[in-house]
Amino acid sequence: MIHEELKLRPANGSIDHDAISAWLATKDYAFLDPVERKIWHLSASKQEMEDSQRERIANPKRMPNGAFVLPLPDHVSVNAYWAGNAEGRALEFIRWLTSSGEWTVQRDQAPFEPLGDPARLFPVGMGERDYLFTELTEGERHTWEAAGRRFIVHSSRQWALEDSDGVWRGEFSPWGMDEWDTAVALAKPEGELVDFVDPDSATGDFTIEDADGLERAYFDAASIPASLKPLASLVERWGNVLAGWNESSIDADLLRVRRE
Repeated sequence: MIHEELKLRPANGSIDHDAISAWLATKDYAFLDPVERKIWHLSASKQEMEDSQRERIANPKRMPNGAFVLPLPDHVSVNAYWAGNAEGRALEFIRWLTSSGEWTVQRDQAPFEPLGDPARLFPVGMGERDYLFTELTEGERHTWEAAGRRFIVHSSRQWALEDSDGVWRGEFSPWGMDEWDTAVALAKPEGELVDFVDPDSATGDFTIEDADGLERAYFDAASIPASLKPLASLVERWGNVLAGWNESSIDADLLRVRRE
């Protein structure tokens, strides 16, 4: 979050503190500060929550990093300045809190303003379901890996490019997704993927994964098989686009591009 603190205030009516506490108490990523018992601590996961809770008890002088929720009489404070990967939890809470009625928000010391869509207060993509790096439960995911580069695509149109410099993420345009799907279809002319080299000697692989299982094709990255060349061409093309990407860049295929 690019703001140190958000203050949320209902446009009409009062704040239901009991409802806030009850909702947060059901979340396995949240705990009420055992020291001051006023602030709720939000972590990215249950395991991180348990680690932070133990850390807080062991050292009462320091609050572990996370997103913090402090319900006050006239507003609710949400601080995600030190949240790290728990920012999405802060957004989830704000979406729940403001799901009924009109709310206003103050960003740091700025004037209060209509809240609108809470996602606008967070980095692009925050709070969206991640189909690329989490366990796959729906849709289809494709992964191309060769020459130190991994390109991941999900049927939801999410994509990610991972290399030694970090991770790019974004979303395909409909026609970008069509290009990719066409190349995937060409990769399995007989209806399934096949190995082109022995897995032990392979320098590249392409996988198709869904909730029922996974197919993989192993290949030599220095001599791409004909059926895989359309995929290799797209990965190379989009990789070159991202290599020169800056804040003013645009591309017809790659949308909502951001570096993680």
